[in-house]
Amino acid sequence: MIPPLSALELQQIERPFDDPAWVFEIKFDGFRSLAKIEGGVCELISRNENVFKRFAKLSRALPDDLKGVVDVVLDGEKSSFWTTAARPSSTS
Repeated sequence: MIPPLSALELQQIERPFDDPAWVFEIKFDGFRSLAKIEGGVCELISRNENVFKRFAKLSRALPDDLKGVVDVVLDGEKSSFWTTAARPSSTS
């Protein structure tokens, strides 16, 4: 059984830095979430500990994509790419 977990809070710094020991990535806008997969069932949980119901398809697909993984928690961000003309509304 996976114990209760919370997403890490964003840490702000005074100015940017560069360090060869760190890996940096481009920031894409999206929804920060924990993907909690337990017993083949996935819940996507917001940083406020609410279950994302709007991403039900993704929740159903993740356990199949991670065949052989029994219980796991993934911390990440769900991002989408679209053209301006095809951009979904905030209610989709």
